[in-house]
Amino acid sequence: MNMAASSEVTTGGPIVIQAKGKRSGTRSTGSFVSWPMVRHNIKRLWPMSVVGSAVLLISGPVVAMLSNTAQDARVYAIQSMLNDENIGFLAYQILAPMLMAIAVFSYLDSTGRVAVVHSMPLTRGSLFRSNVIAGFILLFIPQLLLTITLLPFVRGGFKGFLGSGTGYGNVVPVGSSPVSAEVGLAGGSTSARQRIPDMGDLLRWFILASVIMLFVYSLSVLAAILTGNIGIAALVSVLLNAIVPALYALTLLVLSMFLYGFSYGTVDGIAWMHPLLDLARNGARLSPWPMVVFIGVSALILYASMALYRRFQSEHAGNHVTFSGFNLIATVLTTFVGACLIGLLIESIASTYEPVRPHHAFFFLGVALGAPVIFVVVSMILCGTIKVFTMGSLKRFGAFLVLAAVFFSLTCTDITGYESRLPEEKDIAEATLPVMDLMTLPYAGTYGGELELTDAKSLAAVRELHAEIVDRAKDPQYDSLFTPGSASSASGDSTENASSANCPGCSSDGDNTWFMNFHYRMRSGSSMDRSYTLYQKYIGSSPAYQRLINDPGFRKATSLQHLGYGNIQSSSLSDLYGNTAFPNGLEDLNGPDTSMGASDAQTFARLLDEDYESMPDTDFASTMLSSDPDASTTNPARERLLIGVSFQLSGGGDLSSGSVFYGITKEYTRTIQWLKDKGLYDTMVSDTRKLMNQ
Repeated sequence: MNMAASSEVTTGGPIVIQAKGKRSGTRSTGSFVSWPMVRHNIKRLWPMSVVGSAVLLISGPVVAMLSNTAQDARVYAIQSMLNDENIGFLAYQILAPMLMAIAVFSYLDSTGRVAVVHSMPLTRGSLFRSNVIAGFILLFIPQLLLTITLLPFVRGGFKGFLGSGTGYGNVVPVGSSPVSAEVGLAGGSTSARQRIPDMGDLLRWFILASVIMLFVYSLSVLAAILTGNIGIAALVSVLLNAIVPALYALTLLVLSMFLYGFSYGTVDGIAWMHPLLDLARNGARLSPWPMVVFIGVSALILYASMALYRRFQSEHAGNHVTFSGFNLIATVLTTFVGACLIGLLIESIASTYEPVRPHHAFFFLGVALGAPVIFVVVSMILCGTIKVFTMGSLKRFGAFLVLAAVFFSLTCTDITGYESRLPEEKDIAEATLPVMDLMTLPYAGTYGGELELTDAKSLAAVRELHAEIVDRAKDPQYDSLFTPGSASSASGDSTENASSANCPGCSSDGDNTWFMNFHYRMRSGSSMDRSYTLYQKYIGSSPAYQRLINDPGFRKATSLQHLGYGNIQSSSLSDLYGNTAFPNGLEDLNGPDTSMGASDAQTFARLLDEDYESMPDTDFASTMLSSDPDASTTNPARERLLIGVSFQLSGGGDLSSGSVFYGITKEYTRTIQWLKDKGLYDTMVSDTRKLMNQ
């Protein structure tokens, strides 16, 4: 006997489900998806899709059309969009899936509506799939529309499909080839060379954005099933989508607080746990396997949601939590994240001075004070009552204490030997160090990026410096060695190191620090990263660092040849920051023009490299430049500096145009003789002084 049609009367009109075949029990064994239900949801929720389309079109094509084409602003805007750095795009990818999932399952908020919907001649599985597909269609119509409207702004070809975006402002490292990838501008910064995106970039972005939306949507569907209240569903959706990034971020913060030498690069490999983490850490590039994993996990989450939906009991409609086990998980995780955030907040407010190896008592105080408050508030929200002081609540709080104890024991103590672990010298294939932070000759703060060292002697010097840092950090009074005070350390080192006398170019402020990042690439293909915060006075008194800067391999890596002589287009006189402007313009200049074109500037650079690489060992303190004009008589490096030169670079290969400062001292004998032969030496010395003292 044919089954009668059923309907649900809503503001959008009745849903008519045509029966097919015989009814078995209370459910039809009919279609896999109910297209009438899909159409009904689309008719009911189409305004959400319209609003989403408006947000995307205004954030995308409208912004692109209004951008200034003369200054490449339009190209930059499109690049930002396709690197997923556009705020409107990201907001849609995160918020729209959450809202859509809650909207399509909003009937779970009402017992009456649940009874009507579940009385339809459809299986629970068919109902679930119909709702999910309707929401999916409504989500991707704006995304497809945006992609089509962006087509006129990209060129043909698909070279950008497997290319790499820059993510959230990630910086391309310098030193990856003899021609550096990015050089800091003197007194400013450079931007990446503008490349007009192609259809491959657009397709890459569409796939990446779609995977992010699918992942967020699947977790939000799960949240809607786990709760029977629209408001609580929104909160749980935020919780499920944010819990992995939040735990990831908290783990990084706590590890960086307690493990000396911890580097974020150590845990880069787990960024694939969430597509937004993968985007933030690795840039908007397309990696097939992570994409496949995210799609597969999304499918599993939806399948689990459907299994829970089949077990959903109508009398639980409108409940804050429809499955009791979820209450425990949500309460414990939310309390843990919230307590840690309060601890970090109190630490940031209460700590007015942060030594190199600080103690974080305020963090634990914040966790201890915040945990009970967060636990009570979350329990009230999820249980829907103020009567939360029960035996069940005590068990949940006990679970939180166990989680916190395990987490902090793994992150706050060096149980793995992370702090003291060093690579074997024979296993190191390459070591990378920063070169930008200290203002030292011959470069003075305007050469940004990293050094890549492969020479065996250089690698040994780098490891020796690393070992010295690790060994000195074992001193119980390590901080007092380099902080103003009168204490003496257990190792016998006196506070003489705290005096600026050992580092004339350093700031007189004893808290002035410098960041040293070690990156090792092993012969086996693995890598090791460590990052340290050091006092500048430490570097000034470090025998290992002294040996490193005088190593031939180190000097080769910091030579102008490393930047590529062919990229040098001109040179001019400069102060420490590449400033070539005189107080009164050219009227302050005397004698011949000291600027050089490409040919002479390249010869100039080669001579500087010859002198630099053949120079005898130099004391580190004599290379430290002070930026204070009044320090010219007390800073040895400023006294030694004869000529300051700014080399202008033109992009070649991956090199962005910029400039680099070079300081010349009396040890550069070949260079000085060459300048004298050209009749430029005396004028360049005189004009450099004018620039330095203005």
